[in-house]
Amino acid sequence: MLQPHPVPNYFAFVLIGLIFCLCGDVCLALPQKRAFIVGLISFLLGHLLYIAAFSFTASFRIPALPAVLATLGVSTGVYLWLRPHLGRMHGPVAAYVVVITAMVCMVWGLQGSQSLNITGRRTALFGAIIFYLSDLFVARDRFLTASFVNRLAGLPTYYTGQFLLAFSVGLLK
Repeated sequence: MLQPHPVPNYFAFVLIGLIFCLCGDVCLALPQKRAFIVGLISFLLGHLLYIAAFSFTASFRIPALPAVLATLGVSTGVYLWLRPHLGRMHGPVAAYVVVITAMVCMVWGLQGSQSLNITGRRTALFGAIIFYLSDLFVARDRFLTASFVNRLAGLPTYYTGQFLLAFSVGLLK
């Protein structure tokens, strides 16, 4: 984040998104359900900021369509998998799934921006997808099976995804 950032809007939105995700990290570390909801909202805002970052640079092309459709299909499947276990969290989790799915779809659009460095585009793509995958472990831990394995897999993928999103700032040129 300290390196030059040739796409200022992208930098600003990613930085603020990282800050909201940090707030989400703190909240998810707490055992209270209310803290979980505040964490969910913090991550939701972080994802919205990532969506804004990608929207300033995205250039959708037809080749991105299959990836976007696959992302929508996976997210639908994940939601249907979680739905019987959500109880009163149905609405907040549904909103979160929609927003994180939109984030991944927008990063697919970033791949069509030929004026930007391919390394930066791919770094953002892998960061967003890995972040998405980490949330599957959080959801599994919270709603299906609380297990150390979820944290063991979820935390490294989460931090790797966040790192790649932050690192992409200096690579988009």
